[in-house]
Order: sequence, then structure tokens, then C-alpha cells
Amino acid sequence: MKIEVNREIIQFNGDTISDLIKEQGKNGNSGLVVVVNGTIVLKNQWDIYKLKEADSIFIIIPAEGG
Repeated sequence: MKIEVNREIIQFNGDTISDLIKEQGKNGNSGLVVVVNGTIVLKNQWDIYKLKEADSIFIIIPAEGG
């Protein structure tokens, strides 16, 4: 299926947000925030939240610093 991730259209072969995070190589990052179609999806839902064709996803990685 084709989905939009951080404003880029990609071909995604998985099902869930967890699959997407692994595919994007971001599974080692702590503190990730995932927004699907304008709604924040809590981390405890990532394994069960099914993505659909044409979903718009933002994966936000917090910046460290001070």
C-alpha cells in the first residue's frame, strides 16, 4: 500500500505502526511520537493500529539538547 510518511509517499508492505517504525529504522529511538491523519496514536496501540492506503503519518523524533 502507499502511505505518506513525513510528507513523503512510500510503498509500505506491513500492517501496523510498529511494522512501519521497524521498516523506517526508527525502532531504537525512545520518545517517538506517531501521528496518523492528525491524531496522536499512543505507543501502547502501535502493535494493533492497522494502517490503511493513503494514510498520512508523521513520525516525530524528539531532539535532545539544552
